[in-house]
Amino acid sequence: MQQGIQLILDNISKIVSLTKEEQDLFVSKLQYLEYKKKEFFLHEGQFSNELNFIIEGCVLVFYTDQTGFSHLIQFAIEDWWVGDIASSTHNIPTQLNIQAVEKTKVLRISKEDLEYLFDAIPKLERFFRILLQKRVANLQQRIISSLSKTATERFLEFREQYGFLENRITQLQIASFLGVTPEFLSMIRRKLNTTNK
Repeated sequence: MQQGIQLILDNISKIVSLTKEEQDLFVSKLQYLEYKKKEFFLHEGQFSNELNFIIEGCVLVFYTDQTGFSHLIQFAIEDWWVGDIASSTHNIPTQLNIQAVEKTKVLRISKEDLEYLFDAIPKLERFFRILLQKRVANLQQRIISSLSKTATERFLEFREQYGFLENRITQLQIASFLGVTPEFLSMIRRKLNTTNK
């Protein structure tokens, strides 16, 4: 738990500097939770009212369409934040599922506590604004890539940015993130392996 506290404080200090009193107030609002492999943080249809900071583990954020096919929207690992901002901001049921793919430990903060902290520690509002701006920029780039790049180019981009995840998530999950079938991803990998020999 203490190691997780230090990790989240280090995460914040990359953008803003908190005093010891501000750190203590922030930490007092955190809830420590553990999830087993395949356990859900959030199911489609529920209301999301919190943000989660990953201390240890890996989670997937996905949407399941009417045919039952899952579309991987995002993943999160140690030192990353995850939640459904749309559900929390607009107080609407989530369309997303958030699931641990391995044993995962998180520090959670509720929307109410976050709003309180924004008033008490204005620097935190700046931190989360910058965090959100980075997330929007990443999503924008992903949309552009999905519209303008081939599946092979998207896979190479995934490897460049998130290659460290290849041993932590399945081929099916990578294919879902790229918007291709697992069979097509296997074909891309075989082609790349042949080309690189």
